[in-house]
Order: sequence, then structure tokens, then C-alpha cells
Amino acid sequence: MHGPGSAPLTVEEVGKIVAYTMARQPSLNCVMLDCQNPLGDELDAFLYSIHGDLLTLPDHTRYQIVYRLLDHWSVIDISIMEHCAEFFLLDAANSLPSILACVKTIRACFPEATIRYAGLSIQYDKDNCAVFALDHAFSVAEIFDLHSLLPSYELKEDELLGDLPDLPDHVALFLKDNEALASSSLSLFEAQLLAKSIRYLPTIRFAKAYPALLIHTQSMSFLSRHADLDLEFAPGRTLTSHLETHIGKALEFSAPEHYQNHSVLHRLQELRILIAPKAKIASPQSSVVVYKSLFTPSPEVAITRPYRSSL
Repeated sequence: MHGPGSAPLTVEEVGKIVAYTMARQPSLNCVMLDCQNPLGDELDAFLYSIHGDLLTLPDHTRYQIVYRLLDHWSVIDISIMEHCAEFFLLDAANSLPSILACVKTIRACFPEATIRYAGLSIQYDKDNCAVFALDHAFSVAEIFDLHSLLPSYELKEDELLGDLPDLPDHVALFLKDNEALASSSLSLFEAQLLAKSIRYLPTIRFAKAYPALLIHTQSMSFLSRHADLDLEFAPGRTLTSHLETHIGKALEFSAPEHYQNHSVLHRLQELRILIAPKAKIASPQSSVVVYKSLFTPSPEVAITRPYRSSL
């Protein structure tokens, strides 16, 4: 049972939030897609549309996709360079069945494309994946050279992922006898093949480089293990100062710590206020905070970047 205003965001609400933020964040080139639309898979249709436009899309074209798949919300950032597409997948819950199903959809249209993935494992509830996905999409849009930076965070072939040698073995261990595998319509063999085609970015590397991605991390023990709480994620704002206003008693779904970061729950309320029918629509110059970019590009980048291409 959800309290007032705490129910998960609906598909309609996510779409409204994307449209609202698009009008106020120049760097954002975002679309909301529903793979569960009864009329057809919107992600599949969108990818084929991009594939058909590759020869005409200018270099540095970027898209942020907030999508729903297997009842889970996640993010894709696409970069177009030299008529080729690269994909970066970012997921707050590290939901492998959903991610691998997404990779399968991408591979059907872009069989040779580079796909990188960072599974942050910072979401511990089952309801607020849309909030994580929205804020992550809005944030990575501000990292102008994102796709040129990602290779430096990749897990290399000779490195270990925990006690396992590679992502496919991790996938095999996680999905073996797991009900989630059945929901993704993938066999274990197919899941491993898809995993082998992904370039994996360990959380501790990518998130530490961009601490703003960690502000909604629900587990205090995770933050203490993986983050420097004195890092600034915005001018004058550290993770520690952020937590001071969002920490509270742990909820039932939490790990066995006594306190928990409720930042994502507070963000859910903020997002609903933005799209409330009777809310006064604030102009970008208003004192009302619409969405404060956590990665502010230099003025030169903001001017020279070809932000939006045809969607």
C-alpha cells in the first residue's frame, strides 16, 4: 500500500516529466519509450528509425532514452559519430533480465554496435526506478564528452569482477534458477551470449567519477563502501551535506541498516509537483527549481554542441 503521492510514476507521468524538462534543459535530447505498449515495442521502432537516419545525422548527435521494459525503468544514452551509433546503458537497480532484454533489442538493429553498461546497484526498492532513470538521463546529458570518457572506466579482459572472471559468468550465476530469467524470455545460453557483447563499467569507477549519480543511493552501507562522501556533486554541495537533509529511518525493503537515504522519495514528490495540473508553470528563469543540472558544461560547450537532431 502506497501513501499519498508515493505511488510509482505512471507511463503518462514519466512522459510529462521528460517533456517538461526538455523545454528547460538545453542539453537534453530525451524521449520516453514504452517497450510494453500493446500497439508495439516503442524502443524497437525508435532504434530502427535512428538506423535509417544514420547517414544524415551529424556527429555528436546524442539521445537520452528513458524506457520501460519488463516493468522496469532504465536509461540509454546514444551517441552518433561517423554514421555509427554507440550505446551506454545505465541502470540503478542492476536489473540484468531487463538490461539483457534491452541489449537483445539493440542487437537486432545494431548487431555490431558498441554497447557499454554500468549497473549501479543503488536502488533497493521496487517502485522508484522511474525516478532514478529520469534523473540519470537528465544528468548524463550534461556530460558533453561522455562516450569518449567511458572506455577509461571499462572492466578489462584481465580484470576480475568480484570473484568472477567476467560479466557472462556473473550473469550465469545471477540468472541460474532465477524467475526473472523466465520473464525476460531469454535462455541462459542466450543471456550469456548477450552479456559477452557488453563492455562493462564497474560501479565504483564510473560513479566515483560522477558522484551526482549516487545522490539517491538508498543504502547507507553502500554509500559508505563505494563513495567519498566529501566529493562535490554540485558547487558547494557534497554527498554528506545532501544526506543531512534526506536521511531517515530505514524502510522495510532496506538492507539491515538503521538509517536510509530517502532522497529518491523526496525527488518523487518534487517531480509530481512539476507536472501537477494546477501548478504554476515556472519559466526557466524563475526562482522555482525545475531540475538543477548536476554537471554544468562550460559556456563554449553549451554554444557549440549540436544538441538536438530530429526525433
